[in-house]
Amino acid sequence: TLIEFYQGFCKGTLWPLFHMLTPLTDENDHTVQFDRSLWHTYCLVNRKFSDVVVALYQEDNMIWIHDYHLMVLPSQLRRRLSGSKIGFFLHIPWPSSEAYRTLPVRDELLRGLLSSTLLGFHLFDY
Repeated sequence: TLIEFYQGFCKGTLWPLFHMLTPLTDENDHTVQFDRSLWHTYCLVNRKFSDVVVALYQEDNMIWIHDYHLMVLPSQLRRRLSGSKIGFFLHIPWPSSEAYRTLPVRDELLRGLLSSTLLGFHLFDY
């Protein structure tokens, strides 16, 4: 699960897309297609983080989430801790709209981020 999460979806899908490196072929010259099983693993790992945060959460806590590895975590937490204060900071560039629209799960990721109380980006331009 860790390899699928980190190497598969985070480093293999999100990182290149957000840096506008969208390879059309892999190292063996095969066409790259979106792997929905990697997306499911990504959501599962985010859910495991959610379980731990919910177990430790106290009413006056501010929850801080960092980076693209946990982009759906805010929405998972919002469903379970509706009144919580959630901050999210993205440490990588935000992709162009042309690049972002190629991602089949773009709506889910955006909903995840927009479930935060506060969003931060590493460059003012975003």
